[in-house]
Amino acid sequence: GFCWGSRFLQEKVAEVDRALASANSDNLMYTSRPIVAAVIRPRYQTILIVMSLAILGLGIMFLSQIAEVNRGVAFRQYRFTPLELRDGTTDTSDPPITAPHIRAFRLSIDLCPIPSHPLDQLSVDGSSMILTLGGEELPRINGWELQTGTGDPQLDPIRFRLEGRQGEDGGEAWERVAAINGMQDARGSVITNEALAFDTPLARGASAGFDL
Repeated sequence: GFCWGSRFLQEKVAEVDRALASANSDNLMYTSRPIVAAVIRPRYQTILIVMSLAILGLGIMFLSQIAEVNRGVAFRQYRFTPLELRDGTTDTSDPPITAPHIRAFRLSIDLCPIPSHPLDQLSVDGSSMILTLGGEELPRINGWELQTGTGDPQLDPIRFRLEGRQGEDGGEAWERVAAINGMQDARGSVITNEALAFDTPLARGASAGFDL
């Protein structure tokens, strides 16, 4: 009895498949399985293939645009400038900020620090700290990190700006690379902006990393 029932069901399924295959294209939506009936038709298979290729192409374009954005920037010099300290001192107050108030800053790509070159130079110019890269080939970066200083945590920068330029002779204007606040995006990366304060670590010599 079981074998007969199994054969009976198989025959009925086969009949349904034959009916779907022979259904008129205009009547496919009125069958019991319209999607299956459409898929087995060469005409609709072609449409599905074209749609799939179009979606694939759009996906590739979207990923390439993301990759282009994440390629980052490449400058000969980078300049860190504090805009506000934890004690409320700003770059426009009286007296203004007179020192960088960080130990150092370094560059990164995909959250990995870029190895330093023997000819790299880190210098202080007023309230700014300048990193001059010494290698012939400039690395592309899409992130950076600062290291807090050794002094009073109340003098830590909580708003600051990172700029870059290709030349080091002073003839080229600085271009804004990133400015930091305490907001975060969906990935947890800090959003670049100068309006709000960043919660700079209180620990001395601590590192804080940022996306561009």
